[in-house]
Amino acid sequence: MNFKTTGILAALVIVGLAAWLLVGERPASESEADKSSALQVRYALDPRPEADEVVRVQIERPDKPRLVFERSGTKDASGAMEDWQMREPVASATESWTVNGIVSTVLGLQYERKFKPGEGGVSLADAGLEQPLGKITLTDKNGKEHRVELGKKVALSNSSYVRVGGANEILVTSRDLSADLKKKPDEYRSKNLYRKLARKDAKHIRVTHEGKTYDLTRSEDTWVVNEPVKAYANADKLTTLVNNFANLRVADFVEDAPASLASFGLDPPYLSLAVTTEEKKQKPATSSAPAESQPAEPQTETVTTTYTLLVGGFADLESKRRFVKLPDQPWIATVEKTAVDNLLPKLSEWRDARVTRVKADDATQLELTAAGVTAALTKEDGVWKGSGDLAELDVEAVKNVLEAFEDVSAIDYVDDAPDLSKYGLDSPRATVKVTTRGAVEPVALKIGADTASGRNSYVLVEGRPTVFVISEKNTERLAIHPMSLRSRVITDYDPAQLRSIEVLRKHGRYALERRDGDWRLVDPPDAPVDAAGIRVLSNDLARLRAKTTHRPAESGSHSDADDKYGLADPELTIRFAVEQSPTTGATPVPPQPATTQPALATQPAVAEGEPSKTVDGMPAGETAAAAPSAASAQPPRLEHTLRVGRVGALTYCRRDDQPYIFELDESIWRAFTDELIDRKLLDLQAEEIAGLRIEAPGGTIEFVREGSEWKYAIDPFVKLVQKKVGDFINELAGLRIERYVSYRDADTSAEWIRNAPVTVTLRLADSSAVTLKVDQMQRGELPRMAAWLEQRRSFLLRPGDVEKLMRGLDYYTTPEAPEPAKSGDDFEPEEDE
Repeated sequence: MNFKTTGILAALVIVGLAAWLLVGERPASESEADKSSALQVRYALDPRPEADEVVRVQIERPDKPRLVFERSGTKDASGAMEDWQMREPVASATESWTVNGIVSTVLGLQYERKFKPGEGGVSLADAGLEQPLGKITLTDKNGKEHRVELGKKVALSNSSYVRVGGANEILVTSRDLSADLKKKPDEYRSKNLYRKLARKDAKHIRVTHEGKTYDLTRSEDTWVVNEPVKAYANADKLTTLVNNFANLRVADFVEDAPASLASFGLDPPYLSLAVTTEEKKQKPATSSAPAESQPAEPQTETVTTTYTLLVGGFADLESKRRFVKLPDQPWIATVEKTAVDNLLPKLSEWRDARVTRVKADDATQLELTAAGVTAALTKEDGVWKGSGDLAELDVEAVKNVLEAFEDVSAIDYVDDAPDLSKYGLDSPRATVKVTTRGAVEPVALKIGADTASGRNSYVLVEGRPTVFVISEKNTERLAIHPMSLRSRVITDYDPAQLRSIEVLRKHGRYALERRDGDWRLVDPPDAPVDAAGIRVLSNDLARLRAKTTHRPAESGSHSDADDKYGLADPELTIRFAVEQSPTTGATPVPPQPATTQPALATQPAVAEGEPSKTVDGMPAGETAAAAPSAASAQPPRLEHTLRVGRVGALTYCRRDDQPYIFELDESIWRAFTDELIDRKLLDLQAEEIAGLRIEAPGGTIEFVREGSEWKYAIDPFVKLVQKKVGDFINELAGLRIERYVSYRDADTSAEWIRNAPVTVTLRLADSSAVTLKVDQMQRGELPRMAAWLEQRRSFLLRPGDVEKLMRGLDYYTTPEAPEPAKSGDDFEPEEDE
């Protein structure tokens, strides 16, 4: 062994000896039984209380303020212990889990071994227990104290020395409690200011800000603003306010005992907010009364608690935090400015924007007044009923006005309006009254004038001082004429019941009959029917619905109303006959049944306003003797007459001699004025066309077919784009018109035809020709008015087709632009086989 190895061994012996001197050997009296018990759980506090029995915790540290925490020791209705409260060095709520952690640590403290001071060479001073690093005292509900004194850490170990309640024994424990001694008081304090606030039990809110007070109270589920105005409040918004208040957290604790509040902006405060709760709690059970006399159910009491917050000035140069204080606490803290902003009063948001607070489904009576007319409806057995003009109701319209009454919401408010005439409410344009189940008085809504922009309106609920501003959309749903509630049904038949239709237009007449289930034109005779057009027309006539209904003032004559609605000189007169079923009959529309009339289809046009007069298709004056059995076998028919007028872009009609005028949808007008003859003008195959010549002010072009190619007739060397010419010929072969002016017997000698600037001639393979003359309806427009000379037929061409007719030769000689080549990015190489 060399000297180096000898030196290392000597050093290890010295270190081991030093460790033995510091730690000390086990007391000589420790027996083998004691060694065995080291494996058992040995608590420092023995006996020790249960954690729920501890009601006071005291932590003492040299040169630091004493920490004292207390609780009542009682449990709430849920069985949970009440929260810990800090009593020293400042009164404050705590994060109870931090105190509960200390209690659990002390009660669960175990030791590895114990010995008398001085044994093993370790005195109280050596263990740091002559002047302990700290003392933790637990007091149970019986007043008994359980104290643990904390000493130094054991050398070269993670264990620590402790002593229990001044006993003459030193314990060695593996738990280090020094971290609990180092905590500052603020680390125990609760930063949630209103953790115990029962949010759902909030009954009263009072806010003071910038010299104004806002007072709100809740009864059941209804919040009401008491100050600065009297109004209903928005429960959801106030729930959010209470939640924001309850969630408020401290950023920092600033001062425990301020000398002055003014320096923190708290005298007076920037904002004061108080929330009062009324919480029903179970009373503690009493054992004084005999068991048999105690109530079967637990007794409850209402506990009223007010939580108040004072908010001061800014706490930092960046204005990100504000000072706050609780009135019953001396200390001052800071909170985030954004959290305070969520508490500021916003009356326009806090108010309930609902104007009526009525549920449409609860309505039992509805009264609507507008334009000097009042209508009253009653709901009986779940069905709305009216009388007079409203004997037949549009159920959806009634539902819509009630839903509008429920949905109407304010976008702004005018409180305590001194002069209602300023808002058009002294003489409202409309008043809607709704009575609901369980209500003695109806809720009456008056609709006044529009605001300056015309986009909003003023309304007032009778008995309330506030004038509401509502949107134009809401106004349109409420300010309606009572006749708007009348049934929109003008006719209500099965379309299969229609047997004849006569349409008198200012430019012509159409008469149709249904034969063997199919519609056929009898005037113009034998003209092909536009199946789609007649299908739409017959469906609309059978089940005609109005957009709105008007009831002109009684004047003994319809003439004034007819002038107003364009019915004195109607654009259309439509007569149609409906066959009654032998078993069920037709479905006449009240209030006035149509007269029983036979079909009109074969009758020539009659003067406006005169009823058609035919009997089973024969002219008046002729008898039905020629076919008595057929006449007697036919079921009766109902005839209706519609006069249709046009005022600007609006369409109106009157049915039969009813007093009502109906506004129709634009789609109905299109169906009534649509072409009923098949719009296909030429029924040709492209191969039948051998030549085409178009003469126009801009020049003449002529194409002739030579074999399979088209040539330019004037100069066969001109290279035509065959596809363009072929496509155009195909379109001409199937040419469709917009509408006919005269399907038969057009006056081909008319000046506009003789002087037409455009002539289109199609030369057919059988040497016949089709000649079209085309002119402008008005100067400056495309030439759309056309006539087919051979067939003596006049019509309107579609604008797109006219544009194609006006193409010059250049179009047919210019090849189509090639498709753009693919870029390099789009190139896809072929795959190798």
